[in-house]
Amino acid sequence: MISLDAGFMPMSIELIVVGSLNTASVEIGALYKGAILQGASCIIICHNHPLGKPEPSSTDATFTQEVKKAGDILRIPLVDHLVLGEDNTYYSFREEGKL
Repeated sequence: MISLDAGFMPMSIELIVVGSLNTASVEIGALYKGAILQGASCIIICHNHPLGKPEPSSTDATFTQEVKKAGDILRIPLVDHLVLGEDNTYYSFREEGKL
């Protein structure tokens, strides 16, 4: 997770969870804890797909919407969710109009 200040400058980069080959369990409260404590204005989340294809799963899409809702309530909006693949490929929920 990247916490950003009001000028969209990074305040910190935080590792939230290390998953297994095909899953990672993330609690939204744990995700936002650092951002709240730092007084972040917004966040970007990202994760990699070990098989190298950045296309998001349905679980990724659902999780993104849950994080967005939590951020709206906390007034620390989710700016983007990036799924990283191999060879510098990525999927951006913002660029694809999903945020």
